[in-house]
Amino acid sequence: MKQIGDIYGFGCSAVSNLLSTYNLPKRTSHDYIDQIQDVLTKEKMFELYVKQELTSSSYVSKLRKEYGINSLRIPFRQKLSKVELIKLYIEQLLSAKEIASLYNVTSSTVLFLINEYNIKKRSKSEAFLLVTK
Repeated sequence: MKQIGDIYGFGCSAVSNLLSTYNLPKRTSHDYIDQIQDVLTKEKMFELYVKQELTSSSYVSKLRKEYGINSLRIPFRQKLSKVELIKLYIEQLLSAKEIASLYNVTSSTVLFLINEYNIKKRSKSEAFLLVTK
């Protein structure tokens, strides 16, 4: 779906929705798993994912779990604690977008943590005043 989306400038979800609209079957990782396992052995997977720290797509991620290779990702909450988020968002007055760029995540992820940590969000007018300074 990604390749089709890239050709026409659409996201994967748009292509997925069209496949559903047209009642066309979607391929899943189960369609590829036997071929992948023949090529990507546990040893090769360990080399690529753990030693070289390459990331993986969803079907390779399933294979990684099957082989018992743990994820290298640190949960975002461990990267951005409540104390650090208060420091950036409240004290330094950074926007969710600015914080997101510091941590290479989306602003939605930062806003999710703001809500989860019960940090008072700025009103639209407060945010506007910060932007216009």
